Amino acid sequence: MEDRVLTIGLPGGPASLDPSKDSQTFGIVRPLTNEPLTHEAPDGSIEPALATSWKYTDDEYKVFEFTLRETAMFSDGTPVDAKATVAWLRYFSQGSGIFVSAMGPIASIEAVDQHTVRLTLERSNPRIPYLLSENGNWGAVSSTASIEDPGTLETSTSGAGPYMLDAGRTISDNKYVLVPNPHYDRPEAAPWKEVVVDIIPDANARLQAQQTGQIDVAWGDLRTADAAQDAGLEVLGVPTVTGGLILGDRSSDGPLGDVRVRRALNYAVDREAVADGLVGEHGVTTSQMQSRDGFDQDYREFYPYDVDRARELLEEAGYGDDLTLEVLAFGPGGDLGTPLAQAIASYWSELGIDVKITTAPTAAEYVEKRASNRYAVLHYSVINWPMYLSYQIAMAPTGGQNPFGASDPVMNSLFDEGARTDDPDIWAQMSRRSVEEAYFVPTLTVPRLYYVSDGVEGVALTEQRPEFSWASEWSPR
Repeated sequence: MEDRVLTIGLPGGPASLDPSKDSQTFGIVRPLTNEPLTHEAPDGSIEPALATSWKYTDDEYKVFEFTLRETAMFSDGTPVDAKATVAWLRYFSQGSGIFVSAMGPIASIEAVDQHTVRLTLERSNPRIPYLLSENGNWGAVSSTASIEDPGTLETSTSGAGPYMLDAGRTISDNKYVLVPNPHYDRPEAAPWKEVVVDIIPDANARLQAQQTGQIDVAWGDLRTADAAQDAGLEVLGVPTVTGGLILGDRSSDGPLGDVRVRRALNYAVDREAVADGLVGEHGVTTSQMQSRDGFDQDYREFYPYDVDRARELLEEAGYGDDLTLEVLAFGPGGDLGTPLAQAIASYWSELGIDVKITTAPTAAEYVEKRASNRYAVLHYSVINWPMYLSYQIAMAPTGGQNPFGASDPVMNSLFDEGARTDDPDIWAQMSRRSVEEAYFVPTLTVPRLYYVSDGVEGVALTEQRPEFSWASEWSPR
């Protein structure tokens, strides 16, 4: 191990250190403390990690078995065996993070032998290998002792990754310090003396810290991308993140239960002006949320800017000038957080809608406020997930980003068919229906940017994996 410290700059900390309660805000860092069961490689393929092999044992994508690496150990010195992994998966299934619903209803989780686990679902899921990777947190296995002691995972890490949290030097939402896990079975995968994660919400301050050598790799920001490039930093980014709002309370008797209102809210937004004002040339306008296997280019401009049509639809629905909307924005979301919510709301206000925006300054507060069901409209920034995962998170009645439990029988039926057959045309039908029924107000797609200093290699974003570069892949140059 070289005597080098890796410092990562992020705009916000996790909603929780407990992977079962977090979103993916700590996604690039978590593989350092919690090696996943499978690994998503830069080419998008799923490779072995803690699990060395896996297979579906039926034709309906319901019964899935995987075999664990026999030498893997948690940071508390206990083995990563089938019993511990079963305990973790059962624990995760009871968590509150947005990815909990992504697996679907579970019939059973059992240890076949000391190193083999069988997962049986009640509903088909062709994406289990993907969900057990760095995507979705299901694969971020933690020790049995940590999940049996309530609150342990809120303040520490107990995974089987090359590093572990130094709780004594960590300050929540400010600085996280990771040190080598003495029990890790592949020490060559821990090339850093330690890893420090600095939370710096302001994009300009984050760039300044990197320019002065305080940060090695940082999440970038579209407003500072040109300055970062001029400063000699490597700027990486592939268009992948769609920003917008979820029209969440769409199953109620309230205004968002009327598709005419939801469509009006889409027609009311001048997406070109919003994109130009927020991100300039870096943004591509869209009326459709991004997905890896369902996106239909013909639906990208489904809702052109048409104020007259928006007014007409609102009047037809009986909301000519009497509509109030509570919006929950996400502070650490950069341009796609509060600024985007404010830009969209400015157009709604022109229709006479009373828009009240509340900003959650941290991921943890966002999760808490989202669960209150006070906010009919919610922040949504979606990466290039498979449609299966997007549905489970934001469209299924039990989805973590669907707190009102909105349900569409047609969409649910399409999903059930797609899950059984893994037919790409089904995923495209689902994406088109989400646009036609106006579940969301998508606005623009932008790249997720990384700034990389000279001393680090292995930071990779690709067309096949445009969302994340995992810190577990990085090494000193």
